[in-house]
Amino acid sequence: MTQADEALSGRTADRPQFQKMIENSKRNLFQGIVIYSVDRFGRTMYQSAMYANGLEKNGVVLISATEHISGDPSGKLTLNMLMAFAQYYSDELGLKVKRGMNYNAEHGYSTGGNNALGYRAELIDGNNKDG
Repeated sequence: MTQADEALSGRTADRPQFQKMIENSKRNLFQGIVIYSVDRFGRTMYQSAMYANGLEKNGVVLISATEHISGDPSGKLTLNMLMAFAQYYSDELGLKVKRGMNYNAEHGYSTGGNNALGYRAELIDGNNKDG
């Protein structure tokens, strides 16, 4: 059975297929879940740990395609560290994006998409992209 929430952020657990997977784990419909990496499972340490713990209680093993996570205590430590790194990366990226957007707004630059009324897109060297 394949379940995927295409193009939905891992920052929230409010993903329909993710929630369906959690519910199905309670019914013992599968023994393992293959994820690309821990940071695709969840972006907050609390959320990731809560769901991973629930899956473990339901007898479901979390398997990462890109990271070696064993089922012994060292594997649990590795999983927790990867969850912490995922949250750090997400939090740090959020700050950088916000800083970039603020910089663009302060300098009258477009952040992409259609230009807002009264703005024009310019190249870094000052050449007008609009003509």
